[in-house]
Amino acid sequence: MVNVVFVPRKWWRRPHWRIAGDRRLSARVARRALSLASRTWGLAALAVLASGAVLLHLGHLKGADDSRATDRFAAVAIDGDTLRTGSTRIRILGIDAPEASQTCRDEHGGTWACGREAHARLRALVGFGLVACKSSSVDRYGRPLAVCSAGSVPDIGEAMVRSGYAVRLMSPRYWLAEMDARYHKRGLWRGSFVSPADWRRDHRDSAS
Repeated sequence: MVNVVFVPRKWWRRPHWRIAGDRRLSARVARRALSLASRTWGLAALAVLASGAVLLHLGHLKGADDSRATDRFAAVAIDGDTLRTGSTRIRILGIDAPEASQTCRDEHGGTWACGREAHARLRALVGFGLVACKSSSVDRYGRPLAVCSAGSVPDIGEAMVRSGYAVRLMSPRYWLAEMDARYHKRGLWRGSFVSPADWRRDHRDSAS
């Protein structure tokens, strides 16, 4: 039998508990206490690892949800800055391309069909492959505004601006791409043109 006694406080040490009786018995009890503590810590560690595994699994599930949000799908270009998949039209975020019937001036002052050329450029970028788009907003017509990729093209909007067949909107996203197109006089920048927004406004006013 083990007796646990309380040793009262004395002026040179704090009060404490001790096991009265045989020292060998006290040592055995101490070893058992240490073993129990070790098992307790082991169970706690297993619990932490298990919770970590659950969190990791949840993270994988969240990543799977994110990937489903950008699944690849078949799409076609309907103008220089818009894609269509089924009955849904997707507007490329951050760019504006000439309208289908819009014309521009080349380096010699001649007229060329920049709207049709921009459409052809986007159609070539999309090709016959699949497109992946990530959208976080819609425009005033309810169309998703999206950053899209296709095949080896990681950002269709950036490629359109860099090739000179689209201009960037107010966002600084494609500022460097536009500067590169202007410097090398690609697409619209080889001559002069009216911005697509101004062209739409002028022709809407003339039609009314």
